[in-house]
Amino acid sequence: MKKKSLLAILCVVLVFTSCGTLFTQGGSAYREGVSQYKSKEYVKSLGSLQTALIKNPEFLEASAMFPIVFNEGTQYYKSIISENAVKETPDEADMVYDAYLDIQQLHQIAKNSGRTGLNTEDFTTEVKESEIRAIELRFNYAENLEATGDRENIKAAVAHYEIVKRRNPQFPDIDQRIEMAVKKANRTLMVFGISENDDFHNQINAFLQKDLAKDRFVTLVNAKDFQSKSTNKKAAIAWGQQNNIDYMLTVRETKSFKTIRNSEEVLLPSSTPIFKGNKVSHGFSTQYKLDYSLIELNPSAEVVAQDVLQSDYTSPLFTYSYVGQDEMLTKDMSFDNTGIETYRYISSNVDSTTLSNAVWGLKSDYSNVYIPATITDPTSREQWELYYSCIYHSLDSLVKNEGGNELAYGLELVQDSNTGTYYSLGNSPFESIQKAKVVSAMFNSKTRTALNLIESEEDKFYDSFDLDVATQLGNYLKKIF
Repeated sequence: MKKKSLLAILCVVLVFTSCGTLFTQGGSAYREGVSQYKSKEYVKSLGSLQTALIKNPEFLEASAMFPIVFNEGTQYYKSIISENAVKETPDEADMVYDAYLDIQQLHQIAKNSGRTGLNTEDFTTEVKESEIRAIELRFNYAENLEATGDRENIKAAVAHYEIVKRRNPQFPDIDQRIEMAVKKANRTLMVFGISENDDFHNQINAFLQKDLAKDRFVTLVNAKDFQSKSTNKKAAIAWGQQNNIDYMLTVRETKSFKTIRNSEEVLLPSSTPIFKGNKVSHGFSTQYKLDYSLIELNPSAEVVAQDVLQSDYTSPLFTYSYVGQDEMLTKDMSFDNTGIETYRYISSNVDSTTLSNAVWGLKSDYSNVYIPATITDPTSREQWELYYSCIYHSLDSLVKNEGGNELAYGLELVQDSNTGTYYSLGNSPFESIQKAKVVSAMFNSKTRTALNLIESEEDKFYDSFDLDVATQLGNYLKKIF
């Protein structure tokens, strides 16, 4: 009957949690206590209920739930203690210790509440005894691991010794035990870098020195300690063996940079594709490799691991399309008594409407060329190059903002071969000559800027040290050591 009564009370409590306590003083702490109760966080739950009752001593739901949490929590922690007390492993001993800590706090909250009808106890002695037992079991476990002589077991022993130290900093000789175990598990490593870059040996050493700085179980020999004494792999191995180094890592760096230039025939303009043209793309690809071998410096210098770490990259392509000069014709003509000039033109026999739309597209491109105020002579390729070099410092940015142009390179007129009529790409035939010069200067300078940036990327690539690939190597060493 008593169990049925408690169950009924609990059902009422949980119903009220969702509706009846929203605007009740102390309701927030009460609802938090219910949530903690559901998660079996009995100490926190009882503390939240006590907070609710301090704020609102007449809080019926909190009063009803208080003994439920206390009794159920007591039983819960005692069950943990009973199940694990006879087990002789450090983790189970910790569970017993933690359970005693929790039950002691639970009963202390109940005592402090002053509420009657609660069978409270004092577990101070049990807390202390279970703590001592947990520490001793863990220390003994660490000793047994260390005694195996296996490096991984010794590393695990260090972790257990350090738990002992955190629990009891005054545990006899614990600092010395940790130090001795670390020394037993420690391995010395020297790195021998091979590359066309004279500084690679120092770069890879410096990087790994920093990357492994927090690893207590590996000591990386400083590069300068053996660099001057060994000029090749064989000599480096001999030096390591003579100086009782455990391992040597040989790392060979290779780099490959390839320029990309693609060309394909297209019809221009893309909106009305009737004229033969070319689409050209410029870019580059890189390959960075680290070939490594880990050698145990025993008498036979045995290779225990080797692999290749590689990074490949292909840049975005700077593309542009133009009507090729091979498709252009030239003719000396005079328009509106402006004098004879040599005009470059392309010809088509498509219908007049289609041709008119194509001319309009080309003419629009000519008219919309943006000329910055810093360019005083828009026909000067040198000024355009200077302008673009100041704005763009990477191929990516040039591609993003200037790539994909379709402009007729050096073109001034378009002929309708059906009628013999010539269409100017400027407001007048003579103006189209000036427009063509501007477009040609701009077009050439963009291309030259792209090529310059690719050359710059090549220089940087061969001078660079790929940190991402080196990080992969560092992560591998952490797993090994």
